[in-house]
Amino acid sequence: MSKTIFLGFNQMTTEEVAIWAKMLQKDGFTSQEIIAYLEGIDNCLTIQASMSILNSHRGKIKRNRITAKEVLYQAATNVPIPERFIEND
Repeated sequence: MSKTIFLGFNQMTTEEVAIWAKMLQKDGFTSQEIIAYLEGIDNCLTIQASMSILNSHRGKIKRNRITAKEVLYQAATNVPIPERFIEND
């Protein structure tokens, strides 16, 4: 059974986006913050889905020595989290 992908996303379904959005809204995210956060998560899922392709190309291109795991880590660290939710010790 195919699932409907949310418009503008590559991996997240409409059901997943609705659940995430409700959860983030309860946590105090604004609409713009929710969209930015979900775009970051969708980007990570897209990278994760293509990790084997990235790793196979890595061996063919000597100049590009970054692994798919490193690309995924960089994308995950770029998911925007509002500063008010980050604990500063």
